[in-house]
Amino acid sequence: MPESEQLMSLFLFVNDCKEETRFLTSGLPVRVIQTEHLDTAKEEMKSQSLSGIFIDIAFVQPGDIADIKSRSLSRSHQHDVPVFVLAHAAEVSAAIQYVRQGAQGFLVKGLSDSGSVQKLMEYATSQP
Repeated sequence: MPESEQLMSLFLFVNDCKEETRFLTSGLPVRVIQTEHLDTAKEEMKSQSLSGIFIDIAFVQPGDIADIKSRSLSRSHQHDVPVFVLAHAAEVSAAIQYVRQGAQGFLVKGLSDSGSVQKLMEYATSQP
């Protein structure tokens, strides 16, 4: 994807730690909306054309991934917005369950960096 198109990519982070979101996205040529509240995130999902969503596992329940994807506007309005789960090492089993329920992947907090996030963002923006 050309850098100019990636610059226009918008990602939503639903994470209660702003510093962690800054660390994970530092130096990436994308726009980021960060919120600590699920209600605010749902409003952003309805009003913004998102390239992808990164959501802390603490904010989701079984069955939520499909709901999150259906609420979200995609860049092209023709496909589901990719959703990625942020989990601690002790939550990997639960994160895998969310992938089975439709999330595109997950990152392990404390073990992932902006390079890991960038790979997932590139995946998200390469979808039709």
